[in-house]
Amino acid sequence: MDAKLLEAVRKRDRADQERRDRILIWPDMVAPVCVFLAMDTQWRTGPYGIRTGLDYTAIDSVIRHLNLSAFTPEDFRDIRLMEQEALRVWRSKR
Repeated sequence: MDAKLLEAVRKRDRADQERRDRILIWPDMVAPVCVFLAMDTQWRTGPYGIRTGLDYTAIDSVIRHLNLSAFTPEDFRDIRLMEQEALRVWRSKR
């Protein structure tokens, strides 16, 4: 295979992989997703290190550090939905 063609194929494959690795977030979900991702070290654990849920006492501090001024009850509900789904996935892997 021609070296230029091979490089073009590799470049296209890298671009395809980068597109697959991206996630798209709806504008109204940006704040909840940012808070959820920033809370990644705030999981409460039970016996044997099993995650039981997020430590909600840390959420105000995270929101403040992210400089989010308009965090709503709906945003909190969305974080709880992401939390529940994450717990469901982790439990399915045990």
